[in-house]
Amino acid sequence: MKVIVHLSLIIIVILLSSCQGKESTTIFSTDAEVNSTINEVEILKQQLIRTEETYFLRNEVDITAYTFFSAILNDNDDVIPDLLSENTSIDSNEMITVNTDSNTMTYDLSWIRDVRSNLDYIRQRAYFLEDDNESFFSIYEFKSRPDQKGEYDIGVVHVEFRKENNQWKIFHLYDDI
Repeated sequence: MKVIVHLSLIIIVILLSSCQGKESTTIFSTDAEVNSTINEVEILKQQLIRTEETYFLRNEVDITAYTFFSAILNDNDDVIPDLLSENTSIDSNEMITVNTDSNTMTYDLSWIRDVRSNLDYIRQRAYFLEDDNESFFSIYEFKSRPDQKGEYDIGVVHVEFRKENNQWKIFHLYDDI
């Protein structure tokens, strides 16, 4: 429904802008102008659909990431394996291991539990969907409450999600602190 409303508004704006400064009541003077406008509208429609799909997917993977981070913060390790892809594992010390075709990478996320008593918030800082729709990337910021000096810490976690069996799973995860 939103797409139709947005698309209708785009068409009206294009039509009105093409009428500005013209004395005649003809909106388009040639078939080429009509075809060009139709192509522009189709491109805008596809961009709008892609943006809506990406935003919907962003919400879906954000829930997965929130569930993952909450499980670490609350010592609820039973939830975590269901959120990870087949190539990714976590041990009891928050060591994330990612196995790819070419190598194995290990990242220490124990700092997440270490900051939980002073954690102010976790927020999604950025996200994007790869053009092939196979990978979705999110960047999360962990911010602590200010200490006595008024200083605070910020940790950043990059998360790559991949679709497995029709579910988006955490494929790769590393910190940037």
